[in-house]
Amino acid sequence: MPWELPSLVGTDVAVAGLEELDVLASLDRIIRDIKSPYTQVMALEHSIYLKNCLLRDTDWAGMAHSVEIRTPLVDSVLFAQLAAAGHGRVTASYRKADWAETPAKSLPTAVKVRAKSGFDVPIREWLMNGDVDGAQERGRRGWAKRILRSNVGPETRASVVGMEARW
Repeated sequence: MPWELPSLVGTDVAVAGLEELDVLASLDRIIRDIKSPYTQVMALEHSIYLKNCLLRDTDWAGMAHSVEIRTPLVDSVLFAQLAAAGHGRVTASYRKADWAETPAKSLPTAVKVRAKSGFDVPIREWLMNGDVDGAQERGRRGWAKRILRSNVGPETRASVVGMEARW
């Protein structure tokens, strides 16, 4: 926080840095031409909090687990087109259908009216269809045995067979 900077970098450096940064002027540049308070907050969140915190944290978490994360509705060009289409009137009542109207070439009707769908990881199928040595063994135990066998080298296979006997 600004009041903590002097103890970290010294008063002269903190004051000079804060003056150069000019946080209030930066915030004002973002919302200067926006009339609606709701849209001002939206623009500040999009420009600062989303970019400097949420997207950074999402990227870090995804990379930490080797997961590619896509965030299609945070595109700044799309946001600007939506704001322009609404004549600067981005409100809480905007629907996803409004976002679908922003591309120059309209999305197909089938895409616009399709039912909501999520992203499912097929864990149930993984757990229920574990094939261990040709024999179906349902549930987590079969899945765990399959994963264990596929991830051990020949030198540890004998101890794995011994562990399975205890299971």
